[in-house]
Amino acid sequence: MIKFFRKIRQNLLMENKTGKYFKYAIGEIILVMVGILLALQVNNWNENRVLTKKEITNLKEIKKNLESDLENQFKPGTEYYQRSLDSYDILLSNFYNSPQSIPEDSIRKLFLRMVLPYKLIFNTVAFDNVKSIGIDLISNDSIRESMSLLYGYDYKLITDYHNITVTELREDFGPRLNNNVNIHKVLSKSDLDYLRNDVGINSRLSGMMSRRNRLRRYFLVASSYVKELIANIDTELERLEN
Repeated sequence: MIKFFRKIRQNLLMENKTGKYFKYAIGEIILVMVGILLALQVNNWNENRVLTKKEITNLKEIKKNLESDLENQFKPGTEYYQRSLDSYDILLSNFYNSPQSIPEDSIRKLFLRMVLPYKLIFNTVAFDNVKSIGIDLISNDSIRESMSLLYGYDYKLITDYHNITVTELREDFGPRLNNNVNIHKVLSKSDLDYLRNDVGINSRLSGMMSRRNRLRRYFLVASSYVKELIANIDTELERLEN
């Protein structure tokens, strides 16, 4: 192609058609510039297509992680904390604040529901991967901001508060309880009297239930954000894939 254009220029010069030569030269320059612009446009289109594919892949992975957290953390976690609170209410009504008695084995099971720690493990692998690549990979401003708030604030708030409650249980309430009562075995009358009358145990138990109630509310709020984000990701994936 280059030889073809060169031959035309040479013929124009040999025929002393200088005016046509310059017009042709200008046209050739414009043609080359158009070719370069087209090549750049095609290159940009290819790069954007690669980025879009990467964005789609990462959005799908984040969606999977969020769905996993809903099913394996938020749902069972909310139910777990609700059971703890329900158990505490039963004990308050039938053990602490009423002469009415309930079976010893029921008391023991209710205590176990209140004091056993919940195993919290959020799945943040996909979001951590996006952060390492660059959060700007997610082109939708609303989704990007929602993800950053959810993982950077809500997940962190729940994790930090959960860790505080677990530490308190292991280092304060647990040892105090275990030094006086073996909650995993049949409770004696002295055990029941201790659980009912010890001021330290009662105050700590009340505080622990208050914190579990707060965690339950955190779980409910965060799970609503997770569901909303999943719905928005579905909408964005549909747009990107079409």
